[in-house]
Amino acid sequence: MILVIRERVHSLLGDARASVRRWRLARWEVSGYERFSGLPVSLTYFGHDFGFRTILHKVFAPGYSATMTGRAWLGAPGLPLTPTDRASDIVAIELEYAQWRARDTGAGFHIPIWTRTEIMVADAYQQMKKSSSLKDDLRRVRKNKIICEISRDVADLRVFYEGIYVPYILARHGNMSVPDGWDTLLRTAQGGELILAKDANGKILGGMLLGRNSKKIYARAVGLIGNEKTVLKTGVGSALYQACFERAAAHGYDRLGMGLTAPFLTDGILQFKKKWGLRLLNEHEQGIWLQFNHATAAVGSFLINNPFIYRDAGKIHGAVFTEDPQALDSENLRKVHALYYMPGMESLHVCGIKAGIGGSQIPVDTTNTLVFGTSRRLYTAAN
Repeated sequence: MILVIRERVHSLLGDARASVRRWRLARWEVSGYERFSGLPVSLTYFGHDFGFRTILHKVFAPGYSATMTGRAWLGAPGLPLTPTDRASDIVAIELEYAQWRARDTGAGFHIPIWTRTEIMVADAYQQMKKSSSLKDDLRRVRKNKIICEISRDVADLRVFYEGIYVPYILARHGNMSVPDGWDTLLRTAQGGELILAKDANGKILGGMLLGRNSKKIYARAVGLIGNEKTVLKTGVGSALYQACFERAAAHGYDRLGMGLTAPFLTDGILQFKKKWGLRLLNEHEQGIWLQFNHATAAVGSFLINNPFIYRDAGKIHGAVFTEDPQALDSENLRKVHALYYMPGMESLHVCGIKAGIGGSQIPVDTTNTLVFGTSRRLYTAAN
């Protein structure tokens, strides 16, 4: 009885800490130079470590200055922010979608920190037939004689975890790395299987751990050996994906869960998954409210170079920014649509970073999903 009471107390304390974390946010003031233009830009961020690092990585070039200036409670004066609350060019507030809806000023965007994704097995096989990029990848797989083997051996899983997965995550994400623990992978492997990709000499090039539940098979962890760009040129990434869909089909699943993706549409892994038929699932609530206070060249550069996913009216949308929508003819609009629209989006918005939205006529084959402008107000104050 005492043990049960103690566990209940710990559970309640954990819930209390989570609630405090949800409503009490660290406040950071950051200044430096925008990543693409090299122009000065400033940011005020309210939130926690991972979301903070995600936004810093997208906004700033190395060498920025970040100072934690205190903490703020959601709902207190100053939240939501009005144009006069902060002098910063960009304001970001980490909060759940429902919290944002209750405080929405009509300006800025609520971008999910993560969006859950999946690929239908039938879509993947269709993409392998029609995508020239995938066909090139699979030719490289055959040329380099890459084979994929299935393992349920705990020793192989340990080699994958320590020698492939963790080093790969650390190399790819640096201080933003949050690799799963050994116990998590071990539990996944108990009902799943490990795929190891090897070259013609039997050398391991990479691997992927698949888990299974009642609804779908899902990718839990992936890792590559050595320099990512060099190894990917062998076709190993596509070899692993093809093996995943073969395993899904063999177990009678019609879809493969592809885990979580960041909100920025230029992400290389997101684009790689997209050519396999990736679709977005409207399930994740936690996000970041991005507001833009000043229509500076630095803010414009951030917007142009970082198209993103956002949520509005309960739907997922995409936003692509341009200096001059009038310069986008039908051919370029089709390219924008092909590059950035993804199944699961309600629509993809092409937005001007200056006042006035125009543009060429939307091509007929994209009229259901490609639109000019958005119902969101881009800047919180007139400029």
